[in-house]
Amino acid sequence: MLAHMDFWIDLGVDGFRLDAAAHLIKREGTSYKGLPETHAVLKRIRKHIEQKNAGVVLLAEVHQQIPETKRYFGVGDECHMIYHFPLAEQLLLSLLSEDLTKVGRMINESFDIPNNCQWAVFLRNHDDISDLTLTPSERRILVDALDPGHRYPFKKGSTIAVRLATALRGDKEMLRKAFELLYSIPGAPVMYYGDEIGMENLPPQKGIADSRKYVRGKFDWGVARQAMADPGSLFHEVALLARGKVEGEATPEQKVLEAGVLGR
Repeated sequence: MLAHMDFWIDLGVDGFRLDAAAHLIKREGTSYKGLPETHAVLKRIRKHIEQKNAGVVLLAEVHQQIPETKRYFGVGDECHMIYHFPLAEQLLLSLLSEDLTKVGRMINESFDIPNNCQWAVFLRNHDDISDLTLTPSERRILVDALDPGHRYPFKKGSTIAVRLATALRGDKEMLRKAFELLYSIPGAPVMYYGDEIGMENLPPQKGIADSRKYVRGKFDWGVARQAMADPGSLFHEVALLARGKVEGEATPEQKVLEAGVLGR
């Protein structure tokens, strides 16, 4: 595996996404999640790539509660970055309730990580909407609000697979608020391809058992070209937010969080 990584690093790859990192090693009689052997392998991979090219990043997919998830940073010697699934769940709920309290609390819980590590914060991705850290009532609220027609059920309807624009019914103002929120919180923002131009789910089709297919359509270059030519498009608003994140400009949501919600 390390030889394969070397091959891609030599071609100029900047990083690797570690799929289901918590399940890397399996042992009978265990839940398979986060075994000591898994952390030993992650440390070995990290040490190898730092010797090969210290600029290459390991980004882990770990979907557990925050204290367990933090373990995959090690002491700064395992993964450089981890997707913040619990926060993504609360971000979507906050868009519905317009209440940032739980978001602020979760950010507070997430701060104490090694200085050379970072959270990857996001709204949506190529899978179903994660719900591991939600209560049953919160799950129901999220599913009913973001897919009221229950057209894209996943896991027997306990969750759904919808793009952000589909979940928000193409409401540009709501999409703008969503991206303002994403770019206002600490961490490295990750944009799922097509969300920046308002791409929606593929239409439902007969015979499709895995609804995640509907969020994985081909990038719409025609819409992208139109959006890039329109100064008032969602694309340009997202670009301004991204530029502000890089330059350190505070969004309205960030000012709210800094005013006391975070308790810092």
